[in-house]
Amino acid sequence: MSFRIFVLTLLILSVSTVSSAETFWRGRPHPECDSFWITEFGAGWRQNSISNEFRKGEVSGHQIRYELGHMFNLDSRFAVGGTLSMTGFQEGHFGLNGRVRFWKDRNWSVDLAPGMTFYSKANNDEYSLQYPSFTGRFIVNYADFVGVYVGLEQIRIYGEKSDLDLYLGVHAASYPGATLGALFLILGIVYVAAASGYGVID
Repeated sequence: MSFRIFVLTLLILSVSTVSSAETFWRGRPHPECDSFWITEFGAGWRQNSISNEFRKGEVSGHQIRYELGHMFNLDSRFAVGGTLSMTGFQEGHFGLNGRVRFWKDRNWSVDLAPGMTFYSKANNDEYSLQYPSFTGRFIVNYADFVGVYVGLEQIRIYGEKSDLDLYLGVHAASYPGATLGALFLILGIVYVAAASGYGVID
């Protein structure tokens, strides 16, 4: 999959989400809200060391993360849905994540988000990433504006074994998350276009 096509897809979804007047931006339990957008932008910090024998070279200890998706309330306690996700820095990942939300009350909620990476790229000439691979996050949300999470990412290297990275992170959601995410995607497209001489990066 082309990196540019994926980024453009996320950007189009972000713009259509921002322009949607009838969609709930801040998730709330049923019956106050039937469905709502997930627009999260944040950063995570890796908590474990890497396996230098096959992840050679400098690997960043942090990442930026953008997720865009939709959820549907099943009742006043549970919601289900899914997201497209993108992470960046030395090792970039693009994937699909399911999501289950448990509402504690109108403001506090907990999400479980298992998923798969379907495209990966290392900004490093010494190794290449293999996909698909596993990802998963445990998220605590407040007022659907901010959240903190614990995340796991399986890092698969061609011809070698795999690492499992542990991240602790924080994100903005709702309007702040959508705005920051759209800006991130626009800057990403400009960067890719400049780096590729306006060609297609596969």
